[in-house]
Amino acid sequence: MKAQLNVKNAEVSECKIQVDDLKSQMKSETKSREELQLHYQSRLREKQAEIDSYRAYVHTSIMFFLEINIILV
Repeated sequence: MKAQLNVKNAEVSECKIQVDDLKSQMKSETKSREELQLHYQSRLREKQAEIDSYRAYVHTSIMFFLEINIILV
């Protein structure tokens, strides 16, 4: 009876260790996912700024072209 109890206690201890390991792994994966999300949000902001800059350049170029055409007409 006591031997069975010791076996069960050992199994419970092993399960607790596995749970702790899984919690640690989940925490690490969550941190990695959050870091990746921040990185991609930063990249998205950079690319959006590039698009906005290009859009402003195109708009300015078109307005300049239209002004030149109005002057020449």
